[in-house]
Amino acid sequence: QNYFTPSSSQWRTDSIDLANYSNESNLQIAFRNIGRYGNVVYLDNVNIDGFNTLIESSKHNFYLYPNPVRKGKVLAWNSTIEEPVVCVLLDSKGKIIFNKQLNGNQIIIPENLKAGNYFIQFQFKEILFNRSLVIIE
Repeated sequence: QNYFTPSSSQWRTDSIDLANYSNESNLQIAFRNIGRYGNVVYLDNVNIDGFNTLIESSKHNFYLYPNPVRKGKVLAWNSTIEEPVVCVLLDSKGKIIFNKQLNGNQIIIPENLKAGNYFIQFQFKEILFNRSLVIIE
């Protein structure tokens, strides 16, 4: 009646060669639980090496300002890409703080955030930009 929870001795290491997919332009890797009785799956320390998973094109300029930025103030960017963008702000541990679709080139930094180091990602249709962001009081 209870979920199975593995002990430290019950974990195993697996490797899969994905070389046959190296020429794919849009590869997605998913983990699916195909088991009986609705049990859970535990995954830890998944590493995917040898792929260029994120490429920033040098033909597109992307400038973020001001950085550092104060809480409650406007963070803006200047880009050669003119299309809606998804803006994702993550804390230093990778937890998503907010994830918003925007039509402009600015966002107000929430006042309830703690001062510190964050990561911000801008997702355009065909390109991603990742930047470090410092939020100050």
